[in-house]
Amino acid sequence: YNSTYFANVGASSITKLGRTVELNISMTPTTILPTNTTILTLPVGYRPAYSGAKYFVARSLNDTVTTRLLQVDSSGVVKFVDNNGSVPVGADLDGYVSFITTQ
Repeated sequence: YNSTYFANVGASSITKLGRTVELNISMTPTTILPTNTTILTLPVGYRPAYSGAKYFVARSLNDTVTTRLLQVDSSGVVKFVDNNGSVPVGADLDGYVSFITTQ
């Protein structure tokens, strides 16, 4: 995880069954989280099988925006890419996505 922005990500998880990966992201930023910030990079074998980016919604609590947008791409990079602006300190981001890998 990008520890610059997140101190507590204990509720986040990644699981794999066969070629299906499930990614749960649950975190609270300790500093303002700007748009286009890399949150984490998935290990080889846990990355999407397609070349395009997959977008998914994270519910955002303690924030003026009720949903935020996250992206995972075939290189395994997971980014916060919301067009509603930065996430404030203390907002809870909680998102889930499932996808198929090549391995």
